[in-house]
Amino acid sequence: MSAFYDRLQGTADRLLAKFGQAITITRTATDGATTAYTTTGAVVGTVKHTLGDSGIAIGDDRILLDHTVTPQPGDRITYNGQSRVIVDPVVSTNPGGTHILFECYARAG
Repeated sequence: MSAFYDRLQGTADRLLAKFGQAITITRTATDGATTAYTTTGAVVGTVKHTLGDSGIAIGDDRILLDHTVTPQPGDRITYNGQSRVIVDPVVSTNPGGTHILFECYARAG
């Protein structure tokens, strides 16, 4: 990793720690076993308009997560006292091979 991207990752982590909140991601394996991960993230808005076949629906929350846990579609995500499901797309900001943060969308259900 380059020093520039390492600093960028550190800046993203500090901003999410300062302005974000603790978020729990729960992943269920095919055998039914569940694993919970705690990460830091910020809910940055609710989708008000959609674009065609994007997979994102009106009412989905847009969430930025730090680089420590890779969210996957189908994971449950808990924040603000509510549990939602992560839907496609999950986007990694990953310049130069350094995971800076993840952007995902959460849907009630």
